[in-house]
Amino acid sequence: MGASARYLGRLAGTNGASHEASSLDRTRQHCALYFYKFGDLRRTSSIETIGERRGMGAGSLRMRVGNFKAIGSGGHLDHIRYLEEVETEVRTSVISRTGQRSVEVVEAILGKGSFKNPKDHEILAELFNLVTWRDKNAIILDPYAGSGTTGHSVLAMNAEDNGNRRFILIESGDPTEKKIPKHRYTDEITAERVRRVVTGQWADGKSHPKHKTGFHFYRARDEITKAAIMASTRESLADIILQVVEEESNRIDCRVDGHTYLIGRTRLGYGIALVWDLVTGKTSAPILTWKVLERVLDEADRAGVAKPVHIYATANTAPITDDLYRFHQIPNSILASLGILNGGGDGEE
Repeated sequence: MGASARYLGRLAGTNGASHEASSLDRTRQHCALYFYKFGDLRRTSSIETIGERRGMGAGSLRMRVGNFKAIGSGGHLDHIRYLEEVETEVRTSVISRTGQRSVEVVEAILGKGSFKNPKDHEILAELFNLVTWRDKNAIILDPYAGSGTTGHSVLAMNAEDNGNRRFILIESGDPTEKKIPKHRYTDEITAERVRRVVTGQWADGKSHPKHKTGFHFYRARDEITKAAIMASTRESLADIILQVVEEESNRIDCRVDGHTYLIGRTRLGYGIALVWDLVTGKTSAPILTWKVLERVLDEADRAGVAKPVHIYATANTAPITDDLYRFHQIPNSILASLGILNGGGDGEE
């Protein structure tokens, strides 16, 4: 609430003149804004009524700062609720809960020792409701799904308030394959947990509620490996690079077409180039030479992108200069950016 205090230090009185709020008034004001932004507020008939009830005088809570026009008609604060009046717990910056509960839940669903350090599905449900403003039609994406806790959370949320939320879970498996082969991980852990939560058929054999819903399970046809990258076409490789390049590309309208080497620009405007075979059947390795570097920099100038340009190639024989370009070796740089070890994937929750 520190940022809120900067806007609430001065209040407008009934006569329109600004005055400093008392310490008590400022405390109450901070609480009011906090609950406007994050809590379930009750609409009041008038702000003057609350002001008089608190002994502050009619109009003493009237807001004059333009930043708050959106929260009340005419620039006035017409929603207010104090901490002592709130029945539910306020979400704090630090959430403290023992991790044993989440372990017990996963073991009840999948069996003892099935997954190490799972997240708490109840905590996730609280956070999802917070950031989606309890939107019953929200779509929750988890790119590192692990044991499927996010899917479990969404199912529980829908069951609680008859919502229609959906989830998208992405998991590539554990590259160490300590417990289960990587290619079986997603099906036998991530998806299996969701299946058992939906059907109510947990490993503990106890009675659990069923959910009248289902989900689709898709498996990627090909893995991203060193061999797959080296066999890529220019366009498919460019698609991957534009997602993982340093500085992070914009992912929307970040591609630059019409050039031999230049393929896009980063979010900050730096160029992205790919030195790759353009002629089918060409056997020479796509190496960044001094001559190729000159052509890349010329294309960058014509396209109006900033330097240094991020250049991807299998090798580099051009002079090193960080002011003009940054070299990224194919395929290792791409695999490292994706967090892929030894041509495999990463699958920890």
